[in-house]
Amino acid sequence: MTNVVPIFNFSMQAGDSATFAFAVLNEAGAAQVITGAAIRFTMWKKGLTQIKFEKTLADDVTITNGAGGLFEVSVALGEILVAGAYGHQSEVFLTPDSQTVIRGTVLVRPSHTPTT
Repeated sequence: MTNVVPIFNFSMQAGDSATFAFAVLNEAGAAQVITGAAIRFTMWKKGLTQIKFEKTLADDVTITNGAGGLFEVSVALGEILVAGAYGHQSEVFLTPDSQTVIRGTVLVRPSHTPTT
């Protein structure tokens, strides 16, 4: 696999569900084939070493177009309740190589509570 490690920053609302789409690219900027790969997505609160969660193809990571290098990660309703900055990292495992393919920051905005 290549050494391309793009930075992808995004935001979401605390307490909401979300699906994030990622594209794995090679050094030439073309789609990296990920058919048959294992994928691990991790997310952690910035400033802490403890991982908030880890997701794989067994739980909430889906390869949506292996030949096109596309996959999605789903976050369930209520899975992230605390606002703040989180780091994220995606790794694609194709034998025998392993590489971080995407990393960045997730800004989790406070949830809006309706006032009465």
